[in-house]
Amino acid sequence: AGAFTVGGATASSTVASSTNAVTLILASGIAGTATTTVAYTPGTAADLAGNSVAGFSQTSTDEAGPVPLSARTIDTTHITVTFSEDLNGSSDSPADFFVDVDADPASDVSATGESAGVVTLTLDTAMGTGDTPDITVDGDGVSVGLKDLNDNWSPAEYTLTAVDGVAPTLSAVHIESDNASTTLAKV
Repeated sequence: AGAFTVGGATASSTVASSTNAVTLILASGIAGTATTTVAYTPGTAADLAGNSVAGFSQTSTDEAGPVPLSARTIDTTHITVTFSEDLNGSSDSPADFFVDVDADPASDVSATGESAGVVTLTLDTAMGTGDTPDITVDGDGVSVGLKDLNDNWSPAEYTLTAVDGVAPTLSAVHIESDNASTTLAKV
C-alpha cells in the first residue's frame, strides 16, 4: 500500500476490486478540492496474471463544486462566507444568497464581492451587533448557485449560521445621584 501516494500523502492500505479499480485508504485527508496528483511507485501491485503494474503519476480533475464552510458577521451590514475553494468571481450575485435580518420574506443581500473563496455579502438592512443570522446559499449542482474556477456548480442548497464577529458597542452612559443616601461610600 505504501507505493501509492495522493497529493503527497501515502496510502495506508488498499482494497482491490474486481472492476479494474483499486481503492486507496489514506491516513489523513487531502485539503480542499483542487486538483491533486495520484502516483504509484512500482512494487506491490500486480494484475491477475501476476504482472507488475508500471509506475505512473496522474493528476486528478476537480469535479467537486464549492461548498460553504463558515460565515461570520464583519460589521452590521457585512457578512463573509468562506467556501471550500476559490470561486469564479463572475458567478456570484446577491440572488445566490438569502439573509433576512428584518423579518420580512425578502432577502436583505444587496451586493456581493468574492476574493480567494471568500464572498462578502453587503446587506441593505443593518443587523444588531450581536446578531448571528442564517445564510442560505443557493445551488443545485447543474445550473444554479456558484461556480468554482473549473466551472463546477455548488452541489446543493446550504444553510449556515454566521458567528458573531462584530465588536460590541457601548452606548452613552449616564450616572445620576442625588447624594441623599448615607449608606453609600462617597469619594
